[in-house]
Amino acid sequence: TSDEERAVEEAAEREARRKAEEEQKKEQEGKETRQQCLGRIEVNRTKCFAQASADFSTFFEENCDTLGVVTIGVDAIIKGSVGIDEFNRCVKRGEIRKENAEDVCDVSRATQALSCPAN
Repeated sequence: TSDEERAVEEAAEREARRKAEEEQKKEQEGKETRQQCLGRIEVNRTKCFAQASADFSTFFEENCDTLGVVTIGVDAIIKGSVGIDEFNRCVKRGEIRKENAEDVCDVSRATQALSCPAN
């Protein structure tokens, strides 16, 4: 009887281990790996950079586009240099805004990466 009891206990233990392994496997399948998490975050960063570029284009069109126009006339040199200076300042403001937005993208990526699993 003790051999039979031991065999039953061993079978029960094997079944319990098998169920525990299956459950653990199911849990792992539903969880994102570190590599997947970092990949997702990199996609978000790329989208963020694309948005910063689009915002720069919009800023340029709305604020700078007409400033670079040079008037032809007697005082074209003076008007042209003033227009170009204003244009260059406007472009620089847009570039600074874009760089700041890209910095925000990088900080967001670093912050999100902290929440990725360690494995």
